[in-house]
Amino acid sequence: MWEQFNILCVDDEPANLDIVIDILHDYTVYPATNGVDACKVLDKVDIDLILLDIMMPNMTGLDLCKLIKQNPQTNEIPIIFITANHEDKTILNAFEYGGVDFIKKPLNTIDLQQRVKMNLKKKNIFNINSQFYFNKKTMVLYKDKTTVTLSKSEQKLLKFFINNINMHISPIDISN
Repeated sequence: MWEQFNILCVDDEPANLDIVIDILHDYTVYPATNGVDACKVLDKVDIDLILLDIMMPNMTGLDLCKLIKQNPQTNEIPIIFITANHEDKTILNAFEYGGVDFIKKPLNTIDLQQRVKMNLKKKNIFNINSQFYFNKKTMVLYKDKTTVTLSKSEQKLLKFFINNINMHISPIDISN
């Protein structure tokens, strides 16, 4: 079953946005040319992944990443930095600010597609053990590669437990 993912791509160069949209044609890509427009998209759309240029005027990609990671509504969204700046300090800063991956420009089509696919999978798939895994986006439980049928309540409970792993959960929280 094909899943629809929403990707926010932030780059001050419209030509770069067009390239990313073309490469990632299997996804819904929301383009933004600056941090303010990116924040507007984040307020309106459930974004699964962010592709973020570092070198932008007014608000750098690192500054925008910091804002995203400080917001409880957006701090879990994986961010892949894309930049022409290949300096070690830039790469280190990208990870220290909360990036999960780093892609150097010029973009390689296969590299971008595979890194996006891998990071979307990591975000949405929770491995329960060696046999079971749960897709948090589609709310489907799998045993090995076979779908396990769950009721809507069971799906919600499983997602709740996964999202609150290692947390004390009261019976009231569960009943809510």
